[in-house]
Amino acid sequence: MEELWCNTTVEFIADLNRDGVPETNFGTQQTEGPCVVQWSDPADSDGDTLTDVETEIVSLDLVGNVMHIGEDPARTSEGLIEAQSTTTAFPADSFFDVFFELRIPGTAGPVRNQVPARLTATVQTIPPYFATYVAAEGILLYDGLGEHRGTLTSLSLAVYGPQQGLESTRHNLPGTTSGGDSGSDALAVALALAAAVPMLVVIPVSRLRRR
Repeated sequence: MEELWCNTTVEFIADLNRDGVPETNFGTQQTEGPCVVQWSDPADSDGDTLTDVETEIVSLDLVGNVMHIGEDPARTSEGLIEAQSTTTAFPADSFFDVFFELRIPGTAGPVRNQVPARLTATVQTIPPYFATYVAAEGILLYDGLGEHRGTLTSLSLAVYGPQQGLESTRHNLPGTTSGGDSGSDALAVALALAAAVPMLVVIPVSRLRRR
């Protein structure tokens, strides 16, 4: 599990007067803050011969001038990182299916998406430092009564390192290489990452599915 620094750029339209018609355009907004991510040991979970790592966003705490973006604590935001080739670890395809919780001016409580928002990116490392995840479509947000209260018409989530000056640490998937480096044993890689990033814990697959 690791705490990363993240930044979002969103465009948001809200129905603040509750008449069913979004009338307030917040335009482009940015939020930033910590996001906690955990992942499994490398495996081939879907049986397609490509090595993958199951992932989960455990929490988000992203703050901007007019909104706060978190993760819905009642739901699980899971994802996957999968190598594009059987011979090299990176680049790899990655996605998260995210349940957001937004707090915005003019609303009595948080609004949430009922359908997970799929964010996708191409990543070069695990953790996915300097990757930008993008939502392919708008994200509908609902209040606690199930009423539609707004739409994130666009969203991108940029992931940075856990601290300023951290050198990017490459996590090669077993039996693969990256940029000419030889493949590494999974345990050796995990220990190297743990030494480089003290807060890192590699979570076994059996413990990943539910918090």
